[in-house]
Parts: sequence; C-alpha cells; structure tokens
Amino acid sequence: MLSTAPEVWSEGKFLPDAHTVSISDLYFIAHFVGLLQSVVGSAKLFDAHGLTLGQGSRIEASVIIKAVGFEVNGGNERIIGRSCVHGGHIVDRGLWTLFEAHPDGNFSSSAFGSYMDSVPFTVRLMLRYWHRQDMYSRQLSRLFAAPHRMPARINHITGSQAGTGMAPWMEGDSQLLVFMREHVNEVAAFSSDMWSPSQFIEVLAAHRSACSLHALCMLSACL
Repeated sequence: MLSTAPEVWSEGKFLPDAHTVSISDLYFIAHFVGLLQSVVGSAKLFDAHGLTLGQGSRIEASVIIKAVGFEVNGGNERIIGRSCVHGGHIVDRGLWTLFEAHPDGNFSSSAFGSYMDSVPFTVRLMLRYWHRQDMYSRQLSRLFAAPHRMPARINHITGSQAGTGMAPWMEGDSQLLVFMREHVNEVAAFSSDMWSPSQFIEVLAAHRSACSLHALCMLSACL
C-alpha cells in the first residue's frame, strides 16, 4: 500500500508553518495508510464542489473547515518593558518568562508535549539557580555572550528559537539532561496512569472508523 508523504517534507520541514505536533498520530498514520494527503497553499476560489488554490490546483471537497489560527499577543513586550528573550526564558537577570513559541514547522516543544508541559521543568530550573547563584551567573554569561545564538523577540519567538535557546543551558550544566529525562519519564508515567495503552486500544475499537484505521495499519505493517 502506497502512502502520500506530506508536501512540506520535500521542503525540509516537519509540519507546515503554524501547525503543532499535537496532531501527529492522526497526521502521520493517515498519511502512512494513504487516507490523507496534505497540500500547502492559499485558497483563491470556493464553489459548491470544493476550492481552487492560488497556484491553480483544484481540491474537491464536500466539507470545508476554516481555521482562523492564532493571533500574536503584542502586549507581552509592552507589559514587561523588554523586547528580547535569551535562552528561551531569560529577559533580564532575575526576570524569567515562559511564552508559547510559534510552531515554525521544524521544531515543536523539544522533549515537552506542549509549552504547558514544560512549566514544571522551567520551575525546577528556576529553583536550581535560585539556590546556586554562582552557577546562575555563569549561565547568564553564556546566554548573553553567545553571538551565534541571538536573542528572540518575545512576541515572535519560534519553536526553533526556543529549542536552540536551551542549548547553552545544557552545555553549561550537564545535570539538566538528567532533569529533562526525569521530567519526560514523569509525564509518560502520568499519561499511562490516566489512560493505559490497553484502554486506548479499547476506545479505538469502539469506533468503527478508528477500528478500520487500526486494521489498515496492521495490514501495512505486514506487507
């Protein structure tokens, strides 16, 4: 069975710009079994049977859903009186922040499922350096003196910039790799406690479409 690769893969991107990886299971499995095809473009004309894209290609559709996306919160920089963030979190000495980064297609939340999942890890980071001010000062020096890691705009930080911003933290404090692994294991354990893999399969089997998708996946795996 042949599948249709997402169009953005040929552009060297993981997902289209502004799309999060939270849809990954449906997105990738449906592509794998040939039930989904992704097309990146701008709608030019709608009619009773589908739409025409700006480049002239045609998509037949019985249902069209318009998703409005996200709006940039321009008030963040105005509220804190700063415009740049270093290392994904630091605006100034003693001023930590946590912003939801724009999913730019190449990076999505590092080891975290979402920016909300990263909150406990960031709090642990803050506490570590609150009790180790000398280490904190050394880390800040690394962040502010890294010319190849330019600070990101607070209102426009991307997932790639947030991920790159974590690199100097890790380089200067090897213990953070241990903390991150512990955090990922804790999130995985919590997820399993809430909904075990067997329960997940039971729910899938309760839905005909999901069951058919599961059967297609099993068939593809055997081919």
